[in-house]
Amino acid sequence: NNGKFFVYDGSFPRPLVCTVERDVLDNMSEVQGDKVYALSVASKNEVWWLYPDSRDGNECSRYVIYNFIEDHWSVGTFNRTTWLDKGIFGYPLAVDVNGRVWFHEKDFTENGGARSWSMATAHFDLGDGAEQMRLLGFQPDADDLQGGYTVQVDMRIKNGSGILDRTFGPYNVIATTGWVDVRANGQECKLTFAG
Repeated sequence: NNGKFFVYDGSFPRPLVCTVERDVLDNMSEVQGDKVYALSVASKNEVWWLYPDSRDGNECSRYVIYNFIEDHWSVGTFNRTTWLDKGIFGYPLAVDVNGRVWFHEKDFTENGGARSWSMATAHFDLGDGAEQMRLLGFQPDADDLQGGYTVQVDMRIKNGSGILDRTFGPYNVIATTGWVDVRANGQECKLTFAG
Protein backbone atom coordinates (compact mmCIF):
# COMPACT_ATOMS: atom_id res chain seq x y z
CA ASN A 1 0.00 0.00 0.00
CA ASN A 2 2.99 2.34 0.12
CA GLY A 3 3.07 2.52 -3.67
CA LYS A 4 6.46 0.90 -4.18
CA PHE A 5 7.53 -1.89 -6.50
CA PHE A 6 9.61 -4.62 -4.85
CA VAL A 7 11.91 -7.43 -5.93
CA TYR A 8 12.71 -10.48 -3.83
CA ASP A 9 16.48 -11.06 -3.89
CA GLY A 10 16.51 -14.32 -1.93
CA SER A 11 16.60 -12.86 1.56
CA PHE A 12 13.96 -10.13 1.76
CA PRO A 13 11.96 -7.84 -0.57
CA ARG A 14 13.76 -4.65 -1.56
CA PRO A 15 12.21 -1.65 -3.35
CA LEU A 16 12.95 -1.07 -7.03
CA VAL A 17 13.72 2.39 -8.37
CA CYS A 18 10.78 3.01 -10.71
CA THR A 19 11.03 5.84 -13.24
CA VAL A 20 7.26 5.86 -13.90
CA GLU A 21 6.09 5.51 -10.30
CA ARG A 22 4.59 8.99 -10.06
CA ASP A 23 2.38 8.55 -13.16
CA VAL A 24 1.06 5.25 -11.81
CA LEU A 25 0.47 6.35 -8.22
CA ASP A 26 -1.07 9.71 -9.06
CA ASN A 27 -3.71 8.06 -11.24
CA MET A 28 -4.34 4.63 -9.75
CA SER A 29 -7.95 4.10 -8.70
CA GLU A 30 -7.24 3.38 -5.03
CA VAL A 31 -10.74 2.13 -4.20
CA GLN A 32 -10.21 -0.54 -6.85
CA GLY A 33 -6.69 -1.42 -5.63
CA ASP A 34 -7.62 -5.08 -5.05
CA LYS A 35 -7.79 -5.50 -8.82
CA VAL A 36 -4.07 -4.78 -9.33
CA TYR A 37 -2.23 -7.90 -10.45
CA ALA A 38 1.18 -8.88 -11.72
CA LEU A 39 1.96 -11.22 -14.56
CA SER A 40 5.06 -12.70 -16.06
CA VAL A 41 6.06 -12.55 -19.72
CA ALA A 42 9.07 -14.83 -19.40
CA SER A 43 9.93 -14.83 -23.11
CA LYS A 44 10.50 -11.05 -22.93
CA ASN A 45 12.19 -10.98 -19.47
CA GLU A 46 9.34 -8.81 -18.20
CA VAL A 47 6.98 -8.47 -15.27
CA TRP A 48 3.75 -6.55 -15.92
CA TRP A 49 1.43 -4.96 -13.38
CA LEU A 50 -2.08 -4.24 -14.63
CA TYR A 51 -4.11 -1.75 -12.63
CA PRO A 52 -7.33 0.30 -12.72
CA ASP A 53 -6.59 3.91 -13.60
CA SER A 54 -8.93 6.66 -12.40
CA ARG A 55 -8.69 8.32 -15.83
CA ASP A 56 -10.35 5.25 -17.40
CA GLY A 57 -12.81 3.85 -14.85
CA ASN A 58 -12.92 0.97 -12.41
CA GLU A 59 -11.35 -1.92 -14.34
CA CYS A 60 -7.74 -2.71 -15.15
CA SER A 61 -6.97 -0.45 -18.09
CA ARG A 62 -3.25 0.37 -17.84
CA TYR A 63 0.02 -1.42 -17.29
CA VAL A 64 3.50 -0.91 -15.92
CA ILE A 65 6.24 -3.12 -17.38
CA TYR A 66 9.60 -3.82 -15.78
CA ASN A 67 12.25 -5.52 -17.92
CA PHE A 68 14.54 -7.06 -15.33
CA ILE A 69 17.42 -7.70 -17.77
CA GLU A 70 17.54 -4.16 -19.20
CA ASP A 71 16.37 -2.51 -15.93
CA HIS A 72 13.82 -0.56 -17.99
CA TRP A 73 10.28 0.64 -17.15
CA SER A 74 7.40 1.47 -19.50
CA VAL A 75 3.68 2.25 -19.22
CA GLY A 76 0.67 2.09 -21.50
CA THR A 77 -3.01 1.28 -21.87
CA PHE A 78 -4.22 -2.31 -21.96
CA ASN A 79 -7.79 -3.46 -21.28
CA ARG A 80 -7.16 -6.89 -19.72
CA THR A 81 -8.61 -8.16 -16.44
CA THR A 82 -6.83 -11.54 -16.39
CA TRP A 83 -3.69 -12.98 -17.95
CA LEU A 84 -2.07 -16.40 -18.27
CA ASP A 85 1.44 -16.60 -19.75
CA LYS A 86 2.11 -19.22 -22.41
CA GLY A 87 2.75 -22.70 -21.08
CA ILE A 88 -0.59 -24.46 -20.67
CA PHE A 89 -1.64 -22.84 -23.93
CA GLY A 90 0.72 -22.11 -26.84
CA TYR A 91 0.25 -18.35 -26.51
CA PRO A 92 -0.44 -15.92 -23.65
CA LEU A 93 -4.17 -15.89 -22.96
CA ALA A 94 -6.07 -12.86 -21.59
CA VAL A 95 -9.64 -11.69 -21.01
CA ASP A 96 -10.83 -8.08 -21.45
CA VAL A 97 -13.51 -6.23 -19.45
CA ASN A 98 -16.20 -7.33 -21.93
CA GLY A 99 -15.37 -11.01 -21.42
CA ARG A 100 -13.62 -11.50 -24.77
CA VAL A 101 -10.74 -13.98 -24.77
CA TRP A 102 -7.51 -12.93 -26.49
CA PHE A 103 -4.58 -15.02 -27.69
CA HIS A 104 -1.55 -12.72 -27.61
CA GLU A 105 1.66 -12.87 -29.65
CA LYS A 106 -0.01 -15.08 -32.26
CA ASP A 107 0.68 -14.34 -35.93
CA PHE A 108 1.19 -10.91 -37.48
CA THR A 109 -2.42 -9.71 -37.60
CA GLU A 110 -5.12 -8.41 -35.29
CA ASN A 111 -8.01 -10.79 -35.98
CA GLY A 112 -6.93 -10.95 -39.63
CA GLY A 113 -6.48 -7.17 -40.02
CA ALA A 114 -3.42 -4.99 -39.88
CA ARG A 115 -2.14 -4.00 -36.45
CA SER A 116 -2.05 -0.31 -35.74
CA TRP A 117 0.88 0.99 -33.68
CA SER A 118 3.09 3.98 -32.96
CA MET A 119 6.17 4.72 -30.89
CA ALA A 120 7.96 8.00 -30.20
CA THR A 121 11.28 8.81 -28.61
CA ALA A 122 11.74 11.63 -26.17
CA HIS A 123 13.62 14.68 -27.47
CA PHE A 124 17.35 13.96 -27.45
CA ASP A 125 20.31 16.27 -27.97
CA LEU A 126 24.09 16.48 -28.19
CA GLY A 127 26.14 18.20 -25.50
CA ASP A 128 23.11 19.05 -23.35
CA GLY A 129 21.55 20.99 -26.22
CA ALA A 130 24.55 23.24 -26.75
CA GLU A 131 25.48 21.53 -30.02
CA GLN A 132 23.64 21.49 -33.33
CA MET A 133 23.01 18.05 -34.81
CA ARG A 134 22.40 17.21 -38.42
CA LEU A 135 20.47 14.13 -39.43
CA LEU A 136 21.32 13.31 -43.02
CA GLY A 137 19.28 10.14 -43.21
CA PHE A 138 18.65 6.70 -41.77
CA GLN A 139 19.00 3.07 -42.78
CA PRO A 140 15.92 0.95 -41.85
CA ASP A 141 16.66 -2.50 -40.52
CA ALA A 142 13.59 -4.61 -39.75
CA ASP A 143 13.56 -8.41 -39.58
CA ASP A 144 10.45 -10.10 -40.96
CA LEU A 145 8.70 -6.79 -41.73
CA GLN A 146 5.02 -7.25 -42.60
CA GLY A 147 3.59 -4.26 -44.49
CA GLY A 148 5.34 -0.97 -43.81
CA TYR A 149 5.68 1.91 -41.41
CA THR A 150 6.49 5.62 -41.38
CA VAL A 151 9.21 7.61 -39.66
CA GLN A 152 8.68 11.28 -38.77
CA VAL A 153 11.54 13.51 -37.62
CA ASP A 154 10.81 16.52 -35.40
CA MET A 155 13.70 18.94 -34.92
CA ARG A 156 13.76 21.83 -32.44
CA ILE A 157 15.96 24.91 -32.38
CA LYS A 158 16.04 27.23 -29.35
CA ASN A 159 17.39 30.74 -29.77
CA GLY A 160 16.81 34.32 -28.66
CA SER A 161 13.57 34.56 -30.64
CA GLY A 162 12.03 31.44 -29.06
CA ILE A 163 11.61 27.81 -30.03
CA LEU A 164 11.36 26.76 -33.66
CA ASP A 165 9.87 23.30 -34.24
CA ARG A 166 10.20 21.73 -37.68
CA THR A 167 8.80 18.43 -38.91
CA PHE A 168 10.37 16.29 -41.63
CA GLY A 169 8.52 13.38 -43.20
CA PRO A 170 6.77 11.14 -42.63
CA TYR A 171 9.05 8.84 -44.62
CA ASN A 172 7.57 5.55 -45.81
CA VAL A 173 9.51 2.38 -45.07
CA ILE A 174 8.88 -1.09 -46.53
CA ALA A 175 10.94 -4.27 -46.46
CA THR A 176 13.05 -3.22 -49.48
CA THR A 177 13.67 0.38 -48.38
CA GLY A 178 17.35 1.27 -48.34
CA TRP A 179 18.92 4.54 -47.22
CA VAL A 180 16.37 7.35 -46.64
CA ASP A 181 17.59 10.94 -47.12
CA VAL A 182 16.36 13.38 -44.46
CA ARG A 183 18.68 16.43 -44.23
CA ALA A 184 17.38 17.92 -40.95
CA ASN A 185 19.23 19.93 -38.32
CA GLY A 186 18.51 21.31 -34.85
CA GLN A 187 19.47 21.21 -31.20
CA GLU A 188 16.93 18.55 -30.23
CA CYS A 189 15.46 15.68 -32.22
CA LYS A 190 12.46 13.41 -31.71
CA LEU A 191 11.62 10.36 -33.86
CA THR A 192 8.10 8.95 -34.29
CA PHE A 193 7.50 5.53 -35.83
CA ALA A 194 4.00 4.46 -36.86
CA GLY A 195 2.47 1.64 -38.85
